[in-house]
Amino acid sequence: MVDDPEVPTVSVVIPTWNSAKSIRTTLASITNQTYPSIEVIAVDRFSKDDTELMIRQSFPGATIIHAGGERSLQKNTGAKSAKGKYVYFVDSDFVVEPGVIAEAVAACESGFEGAIIHNTSDPRVSFWSRVRKLERDSYYRDPEHVAVRFMRRELFFRIGGFDEDIIAGEDYDLHTRVLLSGARLSWVRGLEFHIGEPKRLTDVVTKHIYYGKNVLNYVRKQFRLRLWQLSPFRRSYVSNMHMFFENPSLLVGFVLYQYVRYASTLAGLLASTLSPATAPHPRFASSASALDPIQLLQRVSIVLVTRNRASEFYDCVRSLQSDIERGAELVVVDDSSDIPYGLDLTGITRIANAKRMFLNGSRNRGASSGSRDFILFVDDDNSVGPGVVARLAGLLEVYRDIGVAAPVILTDSGRIWYAGGWVSPLSGLTVFNYRGHLPDNLPEGQISTHLFHSCFMVRRSAFEEAGGFDAENFPMYLGEADLSERLSKQRYQVIVDSGARIAHHIPDRGFSSVLRNVHITEPSRAYFVGRNRIIFMRKHRNLASYFIFVIVFLPVIALIHLTLILTSRAGHKWTTLAGAYLRGILDGLSNRVKYGKGLVG
Repeated sequence: MVDDPEVPTVSVVIPTWNSAKSIRTTLASITNQTYPSIEVIAVDRFSKDDTELMIRQSFPGATIIHAGGERSLQKNTGAKSAKGKYVYFVDSDFVVEPGVIAEAVAACESGFEGAIIHNTSDPRVSFWSRVRKLERDSYYRDPEHVAVRFMRRELFFRIGGFDEDIIAGEDYDLHTRVLLSGARLSWVRGLEFHIGEPKRLTDVVTKHIYYGKNVLNYVRKQFRLRLWQLSPFRRSYVSNMHMFFENPSLLVGFVLYQYVRYASTLAGLLASTLSPATAPHPRFASSASALDPIQLLQRVSIVLVTRNRASEFYDCVRSLQSDIERGAELVVVDDSSDIPYGLDLTGITRIANAKRMFLNGSRNRGASSGSRDFILFVDDDNSVGPGVVARLAGLLEVYRDIGVAAPVILTDSGRIWYAGGWVSPLSGLTVFNYRGHLPDNLPEGQISTHLFHSCFMVRRSAFEEAGGFDAENFPMYLGEADLSERLSKQRYQVIVDSGARIAHHIPDRGFSSVLRNVHITEPSRAYFVGRNRIIFMRKHRNLASYFIFVIVFLPVIALIHLTLILTSRAGHKWTTLAGAYLRGILDGLSNRVKYGKGLVG
């Protein structure tokens, strides 16, 4: 494409990633532009949905480039392929008013080097999008909270393009460097609408935790300016205060949104700065792999706790069958299922709880009924891959300072559910490393970590030295984290073997996945989610950290969980779930452990 001096070409660069739901609308707004000379360059980060198909159908002449990395890299890649005199960076969830590009070109042809287009939110998406629109509109023509996206291509490359080390705030960083270059910018009257605003507060949390993990790269550049830009106290709020007071419900939503956003960003920042190392362990399993697997299996007790999940239970037993036949001991603990099952199995130890003991009480009972040196605890919704049990036992046999050896846990879609993790020291949030990634992204060998989950092998002597699971404080939920803390104090290591893989039959997409992830699918789970994090933080953190957690993070976490409960489609009334959750918080704060057990038993 060659620029016509009379009608210079505008290269619209759109970074995409799983953008099928919005890209058609975005491209329709580009097609409807009154300006005649436009090329579209879509830089796709290997989307798994129909993004590419939607692009080809909506804008057949678009150039599609595949490139990994974050948005900054995608935008730079697109700009390098651009042939227009001007480049215009449009996100894949933007809608651009028809006259915007024509107005921006006219401004730049009159002597300006870039055009600023006010970006607002589509208020039809959700209540939170209306809150965001109120906030964004308060920034109109505010020089401190604006980002230029339309500029001369020559200017873009002269200032070095986007900083590819910045993930959050890359557009503000570019704008600052444009101003420092002395370039003249013009405002245009047309608008961009962001149609990808959050529908739920959980979306806000997820997004800003991720941004928080990467915010330091942004803050380090122009430190004082960045702190001013990120401050929750902004001059535009004061100068446009009337806009907020004219919309009382949105004002309340705005305050709540800001609180959640900054707390989530802080949680992400803490996760990035206080995260324990998860580097590959310096030792490898080569010596362990030379051991006789049958002799190793003969030293393993498998403890399988089950309750009202007969189908998953039998699948789990079938996955362990070869290990049992070659010498592993299987102890099944039925935690008072409504209809007993597993009675047809032979050659195993079967224990039936007369009343519900919950997961960790049942685990302790199963462990005390076994007799072997190593204990594999496995939940009934897991399927254990071939050779995993012997492989984990080999690690414990060879390396005496390893207290727990765990496999990588995959979802049914083949993505990582667990490959190590830790509990944030201030927010109390559980952080799982590599979650959602493909297993090919894992380092080889063993990963030193701080947390284990749903399937793990523990050295019996270490387990008994630590006192087993604290079933009084943690009948379920965070029991593994509590045991990990106590094992760590005894100087035992926790290792994830990246070569050992099992399947965890759990949804990893959709609303049911969110509910299951936070354990609020039934009243007892909701209760322990509300209570146990508080007890964990009191038990394992110093007084200052505990007060920060209670004052700053607990209200945000509770608000998010209650929002999930109110919008849940679990098989219980939301009032029942919310009541159990709030009672859990009250019992956690007052440390009423036994009363709580009576409530949900």
